[in-house]
Amino acid sequence: MLTALAGLTWGGGAESVMERLLETSDIIVRYQGGGAPHTLRTEDGSYRFRVLPEGLKYPGKVCVLGDGMVIDLDCLRHELSMMRYFHLPAGPENLRISARAVVLMPFSIREGMLARQASGQPPTESSRQGFIYAYADKALRQALRMGDLLHLGLPAVRQRLRRCVDQKNAVFTKVYGDQPLDYKEMVRWCEEQAAFFAPYICDTGRFLAGAAEEGKEILFASQFGALLDLDYGLYPYTSSFNTLAGFAAVRSGMPGHRPDRIVGTLPAYSVGVAGGPFPAQSASAEDWGEMLSLPGDRPPGLQYGPFDLPAARYGLRLQHPDTLVLCGLEALSGLRSVPVVTGYRAGDTVIRDLDALLAGDRLDGVRPESERLPGWEGDISGIRSFSGLPQEAKRYAAFLEEGLGRRFDGVSVGEGPESIIPR
Repeated sequence: MLTALAGLTWGGGAESVMERLLETSDIIVRYQGGGAPHTLRTEDGSYRFRVLPEGLKYPGKVCVLGDGMVIDLDCLRHELSMMRYFHLPAGPENLRISARAVVLMPFSIREGMLARQASGQPPTESSRQGFIYAYADKALRQALRMGDLLHLGLPAVRQRLRRCVDQKNAVFTKVYGDQPLDYKEMVRWCEEQAAFFAPYICDTGRFLAGAAEEGKEILFASQFGALLDLDYGLYPYTSSFNTLAGFAAVRSGMPGHRPDRIVGTLPAYSVGVAGGPFPAQSASAEDWGEMLSLPGDRPPGLQYGPFDLPAARYGLRLQHPDTLVLCGLEALSGLRSVPVVTGYRAGDTVIRDLDALLAGDRLDGVRPESERLPGWEGDISGIRSFSGLPQEAKRYAAFLEEGLGRRFDGVSVGEGPESIIPR
């Protein structure tokens, strides 16, 4: 069975749902992005990984970096060394890298930093990582793919690298007044990466298609949610790639397949990346980043707010999940009242639903309209039945269901897979 885990708003699939799906999956595929962090927890400690897929810590499972990814090879090599530090297997037998995945070149990272400096803005996480420029080079057909590393001696591959370096040098020297790249140094970097990663690179599409024919359980893991999809999200405040579950099989190397099941997740509150319209943030005078009962360190560059019904309805339509899970309900415990954004006011108009004409820049300056529901006290993370939740928590879930026009199949009240209780 092919299963796609899909976030309906800004974030990817919730960690608790991911852990539940990993239990029954044979193969885990990352099919887009390349830099969204997740925490790998082991008995020897924890570490935030950006490239390696979730599930690599489980013996017997194979992880795939798919066709649609841009891969930071220096970061990946460091993460592989961390896997060895944690005494976890991370060799070619359980990690496959698509020959079609794009290589994140060092000059993409440099270009991102120079562009932000020239604009007078502090560097963002994405600009520091350089993925925007790597995806741009892919669209310009001057990027190197992982399979090219195995054929660096081909004149066509060398010419493409030379063309890219020449174009970057024109930008670096004439636009930013920076030093030019050394083409020979770029070739040496590629040769070093090729020597290390050659055993990992393969036709992952062929591997996945064969596994599907054998009846293996394949999980497509998204790094970002529906609202960050390049084509259907809140453009231009999106990622540089497609994040929808409908692209999962295609971007993994299986264009003739589609997921048999889509598992959608919605956080019980809004959490989005910094930058771009985020109407829910001004729906309450309270600082939600401080009010919420969130465990551990929070990644930088995130903004928080109440549940956003228009955004969630839009994501529900884009992802069209077979199973829907409300996640992180425990984070709202202790609030006297819980607001829910029901619409956006733009002048005399109230926006209840988003579409291609009412998204992205058109949400700048809108004022959220919200409705408040009673909060609840006490820790609910140990509750293992929906009937055992406080009445106010059940009323909150029912209110969201009514606004979405869709019943939740499960509700997550904690971090582990056991925290997902059936609705």
